[in-house]
Amino acid sequence: MFIRSAFWIGRARPEEEGKLKDIIEERLAPAIVRLPGVANVRVLWPKDVEDSPPSIFCQILIECESREALYILLACPERPALRATILKEALSLFEGSVSHINYEVACALSG
Repeated sequence: MFIRSAFWIGRARPEEEGKLKDIIEERLAPAIVRLPGVANVRVLWPKDVEDSPPSIFCQILIECESREALYILLACPERPALRATILKEALSLFEGSVSHINYEVACALSG
């Protein structure tokens, strides 16, 4: 399994936090999960922090079953359209940057 993690580092524009969260949860995440190669999407909102982490507003985890599925996602023609519409609108309400890290899941345990 591979996970593409999007880190939204910064903050919502003043008085836009509720609208931005709604766009991410109700429009962006559902659009991402419909893209080719995507198995699951999780939206994470920080609630408690320790040890002075960066100012992460939101983290979005995009789960793909394999490296090939991740490459399918990254190359799909629907992705630029999503970035030009819903993502562009979300970013207009955000002060900061969005960066990505692709992870290979080496170990996953359940208790």
